[in-house]
Amino acid sequence: MLRCTSVRGLRYLSRVRFNSSTTSPNVQDKEEHIDPSETYLMYTDGASRGNPGLAGSGSVIANREGRVLKKVSVYLGTVTNNVAEYYGVIHGLNAAKELGIQKLLICLDSELLCRQFKGEYRVKHPDLVPLMQRIRDAEPHFQSIQMQHVYREDNAAADALANQAIDDYLNDLIQKN
Repeated sequence: MLRCTSVRGLRYLSRVRFNSSTTSPNVQDKEEHIDPSETYLMYTDGASRGNPGLAGSGSVIANREGRVLKKVSVYLGTVTNNVAEYYGVIHGLNAAKELGIQKLLICLDSELLCRQFKGEYRVKHPDLVPLMQRIRDAEPHFQSIQMQHVYREDNAAADALANQAIDDYLNDLIQKN
């Protein structure tokens, strides 16, 4: 059984700035054949500086060998950390769908979201209910989606992308002023 922590090589990505001038040797530049029988990994995270505060989401999609196929970093405005975590999954699912991935193991450090996805906890907060619905609406586009909780240190690449989205927004504000 494939587990989120069985893929080596994604931790170092947290030290790489993902922008147009930086590429990582582990990032796929050419289009990769997507094997419909293979389970791909998607690491996701959300960050909010303040709760609520400036927020971003990050997602990294990789094959089982750790080759990164897609990175997503999105500035979200002012939202809570839980909302940012949900958007990390939503944006990652959209990217996986665009790649044509059929089987997905989602790895994230939000135990709350993981348990809510599995039905162990109810989604009660009114801001989260429509976001969970968006995740559920994406499910039919995949043959299988599993979700697994990981420790923060095993989710460094997605965390870096979520924080980069916020940093890029703040840097843009500084540049404009």
